[in-house]
Amino acid sequence: VDRRLKENLETVQDVGAIQLIGARVRAVQVAVDTDRLRQFGLDIGDVRKALIEQNVEIPGGRLQQSGREWVLRTLGRMESVTSFERLIIADPGGQPIYLGQVAKITDDIEEPRTLSRLNGTNSITLVVRKQSGSNAVRLIDALKARMDELKSVLPPDVTLTVIRDQSRFIRRNLGEISFHLVLGMVLVALTVFAFMHDWRSTVIASIAIPTSIVATFALMRVMGYTINNSTMLALTFAVGVVIDDAIVVRENIVRHVQMGKTAFNASMEGTKEIGLAVLATTFSIVAVFLPIGFMQGIIGKFFHEFGLTI
Repeated sequence: VDRRLKENLETVQDVGAIQLIGARVRAVQVAVDTDRLRQFGLDIGDVRKALIEQNVEIPGGRLQQSGREWVLRTLGRMESVTSFERLIIADPGGQPIYLGQVAKITDDIEEPRTLSRLNGTNSITLVVRKQSGSNAVRLIDALKARMDELKSVLPPDVTLTVIRDQSRFIRRNLGEISFHLVLGMVLVALTVFAFMHDWRSTVIASIAIPTSIVATFALMRVMGYTINNSTMLALTFAVGVVIDDAIVVRENIVRHVQMGKTAFNASMEGTKEIGLAVLATTFSIVAVFLPIGFMQGIIGKFFHEFGLTI
């Protein structure tokens, strides 16, 4: 799991860290018999020193041959219980004292500090944490694709299972907000038609909603915002404000058309006539929500994108 899965998954873009839960790491346990140590005139420090100095791999220098340079290393790490038993901890008078004479050595595991079980069966859990500011959904999709590739190199008795997937919650949440955003547009259009009894006015006023949202996406991209709960809620909230301004401008243009002016002149003069009033209405909303976008502290982190998107 550590070498074939964890190290491979850590190379996926935007992965911050991967924690292993329930892993059992192999370790050689050395249980020292202090009475035997005293008989040989040694203490625990001698055993510790011998293990540190002799159970190591160190650089062995370089070797040049036929125009090539080879990097060497000295293989000094012990791989078996027998090797540990033959480790010399002292040699008084030229008589070596082996570790196996003063300790019981077993090939075991490190002391377990975590436990992971899935459906009543012992398992190993990999908890993947994303880098700050990265896209969780994109990262999870990349991890799933990499996991599908790794399944082919795993032993047949090892199973990979996703037990917690935050992207499902995020997608479901955004799906709900998107639905309500579209539903809000439809209800606003029906409300406008119910009061104005003119399908042309309804269509023209309703076009202001997607036009404003698309224009907002451009600013969101410049600001580095993503489609998330905060920005989608802001767009949903702003639907009513946008349609208000559109209705007011549309009605004034119709009034100028009824006065006998051409459609172009009516649009120009009708908009110019109440443009300042509509701007005043819009900027009053800006005056409320712009400061929210610059709030400090933890609350500011949550409402920063919400306020500026509105």
